[in-house]
Amino acid sequence: MLLKKIGEPEDFLKPIIADKLLLDASKTFNPRLLIVGSLYNLYSGLKRGMITLALGIGYLFAFIFGLLAILKIFLPSHTGMFIREGGGVTIGFNADPVAGEDALGFWFIPLSILLTALLYVSLTKLMQRLSKSKE
Repeated sequence: MLLKKIGEPEDFLKPIIADKLLLDASKTFNPRLLIVGSLYNLYSGLKRGMITLALGIGYLFAFIFGLLAILKIFLPSHTGMFIREGGGVTIGFNADPVAGEDALGFWFIPLSILLTALLYVSLTKLMQRLSKSKE
């Protein structure tokens, strides 16, 4: 009788499991808990899904900047912040190394690592704040 009132366990437990995992992830900064909690949260309703999607895009940017820092070590002429002759700026990986002048050189590595860390910590703290506001 009670199960009919509250629904199927896999439906009403997803948000509870997601909240617990994301709260633990925000305290420990554990990426595995963050990913699993986000997957549960993604399928826990439209509002939660949209918030998770927005935060996921932010985490994707953090991952990309970390990857660019590693790529700069192995492909320095293709990775960085390039200023083109016409005044355009390209940040990231450039298949054509002659397309512009690398403005930062190897300073791109610590700046990318710093940006990765700032994004990861800021997004995780924002997620913690959002999950506390639901309580």
